[in-house]
Amino acid sequence: MNKIILVTGATSGFGQAAARKFTAAGGYDIIITGRRKERLEALKQELEAASAAAASAAAASTAAGVAGNVKGGSPTKVLPL
Repeated sequence: MNKIILVTGATSGFGQAAARKFTAAGGYDIIITGRRKERLEALKQELEAASAAAASAAAASTAAGVAGNVKGGSPTKVLPL
């Protein structure tokens, strides 16, 4: 079961960096919030693409018989303020 992470202020700075780090780490369901809807939507798309790429890499590693530890495919939710 994935842990749920709520990232506030995800449209810039520390919040944006934290959302990217949690996505890269895998194993988290991430909820992002921020004031700038356009930036929030762009970040959501970026995180979903990164998560899908990580899931694809993990599947490829497993298919090749390599024990992969890459986690991905976690949903990203957007909550505009």
